[in-house]
Amino acid sequence: MQQAKDVYFDRIIDIIRHVQIPDFSFDQGYVNGNTFTVVENSNNVKFSTDPLENALVFSVSDLSCWFKASEFQFDEMGMTAAGQALVVMKNVVVAVGLKMDTQNGSDERLLPAVSVLYVSIKINKGDLNIRLDGNRLTELVSWFDVLFTGTICN
Repeated sequence: MQQAKDVYFDRIIDIIRHVQIPDFSFDQGYVNGNTFTVVENSNNVKFSTDPLENALVFSVSDLSCWFKASEFQFDEMGMTAAGQALVVMKNVVVAVGLKMDTQNGSDERLLPAVSVLYVSIKINKGDLNIRLDGNRLTELVSWFDVLFTGTICN
């Protein structure tokens, strides 16, 4: 069972490592050149079952990862903050529920099927470090990152 847990969770982490975060824009600006990286695998993977959902649940409480935006811009009240952003996250709690089911194959044989039932991610404010670099307004705003850290965590 321990080997199965390690193999499945390593595969889940491998999928997360290859997630592409697209550039996005909004009314007041944009965030481009986005990357997400799992920095350190956890050695504390827990494996359990959810009998009501017929699911396997993998959870980890000490994942380290970071998000980087190589270019952002935010316009508000005639002022523009622009630059790069790096968000370092420690002790991230991730839970993934995989539902076990069956499906009919093309030859009508009954085959096993696995689907993602849920993904839960929790980050404590104290484990989130936001670094903004850029123009003078960006540098000023970075002094107050504690004001929007809670919004990101929620």
